[in-house]
Order: sequence, then structure tokens, then C-alpha cells
Amino acid sequence: MFQTHPLDLHEIRSRIAVSLDVEGLAACARVSHDWNDSFKAPLYSSVVFSENGPSVESVERNKHLLRHLTIQDSANAELLHLRGLDQLTTVILGDELNFCSKGIDDAERNLESLTLQGLYGINAYPNQLSQAMAAGSLKNLHSLSLVNARLEYGINAYQNQLSQAMVAGSLKNLHSLSLVNAPLEDRHLVIILETMASLQRLILSSHVWWQSPDFGPAAFGALERHFLTLRELDIKASSEMLVTILESCPLLEVLKGRKMFIRDIVGGSPWACSGLKVLAVPIEFERPLAGDPSESHRPQWEDLYKRLSSLSKIESLCMTEQSSVCQKTSNQWPNRWPNLPLEMGLSCLNSLTELRSIVFPGCQTWTKSDALWIVKHWKRLRLIAGQLDTSWEELLEIREIFKSHGVSVALHIRLD
Repeated sequence: MFQTHPLDLHEIRSRIAVSLDVEGLAACARVSHDWNDSFKAPLYSSVVFSENGPSVESVERNKHLLRHLTIQDSANAELLHLRGLDQLTTVILGDELNFCSKGIDDAERNLESLTLQGLYGINAYPNQLSQAMAAGSLKNLHSLSLVNARLEYGINAYQNQLSQAMVAGSLKNLHSLSLVNAPLEDRHLVIILETMASLQRLILSSHVWWQSPDFGPAAFGALERHFLTLRELDIKASSEMLVTILESCPLLEVLKGRKMFIRDIVGGSPWACSGLKVLAVPIEFERPLAGDPSESHRPQWEDLYKRLSSLSKIESLCMTEQSSVCQKTSNQWPNRWPNLPLEMGLSCLNSLTELRSIVFPGCQTWTKSDALWIVKHWKRLRLIAGQLDTSWEELLEIREIFKSHGVSVALHIRLD
């Protein structure tokens, strides 16, 4: 009796396709006509055009399969002029490429995610994007990301067009807004937040301090109406605002911010975000503590540990400035940051069983006992970074403990 080989079944080949990379999919698609039918759809579902990417001709033949399109250089900009891209839902345009409203008209009505990168001081970009929004062709857009929009000659244009589009209902389904190195004034942010039906993700970050204005009280007031739907936040807000967010957003999974003071944390309510997975906010005392803080400030530390221990789903915890991670610098204020050895309450954090990476603040007085406790209770930990106030010999022993348990180590000794 003739028996069908499992790989002759389309259903089996489709399951295999899920675990293959682009090279694997391309190789399988060339085996036979039947295999081509199974592997061609996932191969062209998401296309990244770069120097070594697929040809324009091959994409044009299979444009009806295209769902996600990334164009990284101007050599492939002609792809934006293809017709029949009505299945396209995601577009990412790389440096010095402009969104052309006449180029992907067919895709606009179904477009759900749009990312524009490397948009320098030119007037074409704001005009083209505003034309698409004014025409109402981006009403299905869920996510909008602007990266490195250095619009020295058109900054007011892009701020105005975003706020006007929200008021006009041209982006009525938008629930994710990311502006990286693309500053937005508080008054425009208020308009956007007040007119959004539902906000799940808001990223307002900058690698240049003067391009990232503070999140003002008016904008924070407008943000409050979205507390029940927020899942990801990266904003330059005050310590009090960040603490309020932790206390008020039950669905929050990611929070990144400038700084939180222990005073605001211990004086507030319990944190509501029990499902938080990423917390990247420096935590410190408002000013350096006088004398030995080990006893006088123990209640504040214990309260801080209690709040942190409630984050049982946390996977990444960064409690210091990103720029200072792994730097061998002297610690001018050794009593400004919370200390996390066992004797000060580290054992309170045994509930953080999902923790995969931790970057701790200040200069910790850890010993080998602390390291052994960490690898015993944080079994999923894969990265630990920061400074220790210990001897060189003990530092080597602590590093070896972590490395023997598969933990990448970036630990340094404090320099006085």
C-alpha cells in the first residue's frame, strides 16, 4: 500500500516553515512546485530590502503575499510605486527615505504600522505624511513611529500635522505612538492624548537631552485617561509622575524613565502593575545620606524592597543611568543609592523568579554569600551589571560564581 511521506503534506510543510529563516525558506521554495506553494507565502510575507535583499522583480511577482515591508536604502525606493499592495500592513522606511503618499496608495487603506527613520531637515516629509493623513487613507493605522526626525526646518509642521490629524479623526485607531529623537511640545502632546480613543504604547525618548522636553503636568493629566490601557511607557517624567504610573496602570508591562526618588516610592500606594516585565528607571535618594545609612534608613529600604518584590513577572530590572552601566568610575555619593546585600533585605526579592537581567545602582557591598543567594533564587538570570565595594580577590570569586551558572557578568570595583 502506497504511504504518503509527511513532507508531501502541505500542513506539515507549513508548520516547518514557521521555524525557518529567510535562507531556509528560500531553499525549500526551490525544491519543487508543491514545496514552492508551501514556502513562498511565508518567504514573501515579510521582506527586508537591503544590499543583499531580494530583487524588485521577485517581489513584484509575489506582491500579493506581502504583509511587512522594510526598505533600508534609496536603491529600492521604487518598490513604493508598486500597485496591488493591498495586503500590506506594515511599512518601515530607513534613513533618508521619504514616505510617498502617491507610492503606496493601494496599501494605505490597510496599513496598520508605519515607521519612518532618518528624516532630516526637509519639507517633503511633513507634507507627504500630512497629505496621506488629510486624505483619511491612514484610518486603520494602529502604530506610528518617527525615528531621528531632525526637522530643523519643519518641526512645527510635523507637530501640527500630528495633532491636527488626531482632531480630524484621520488617525482614529492609533494606539501606539513612538517618537525617538523627534521632540514633541507639551501642548501638542495634550491634544494627541486627549483625542486618542485608546493608548497602549507611548515612547518619547531622545539620545540628546535638549531634544527631549519634560513631560509636563498638562500632558500627564491627559495621560491619566489612558491609565487602564497603557502597556508600555518611555517618557521624561518627574519622580512623582513615574510612581503614580506604577500605582495606577494595571496592564503596564514596560516602564522606562528618567529617575525615581525613594522618598516618593515609600510614601505612595502599592504598585498596581503586577505584570510589569521591564523596569528601567534609576532609583536613588534625593540627596546623599549622612553617616551610616544601614540602620537609620532601613525602613525606607525595606519598603522599597517590598514594592520591588511585588513585581513577580519582572524580567529586566535596570535601576541606574544607562550611560553609567559597566563604567569603572568613582562613586562620589556612596549613600545616594539603595544597597542590596542580604543583610539589608535582598532576600525579600526571592519572588523575582522570572528575572533575566539586572543592572543595580550605586556601589553594592556584596559578598560571595550574596552571589550564591542570587544564583539560587534567580535561576533564569543571564546578565548582571554594576559596581561593587569589595576587594579584587573577592570580585573574581563573585564573577566566577555567576559565570559558573551561565550568567554574563559586567561587575567592576568602585574607584575612590
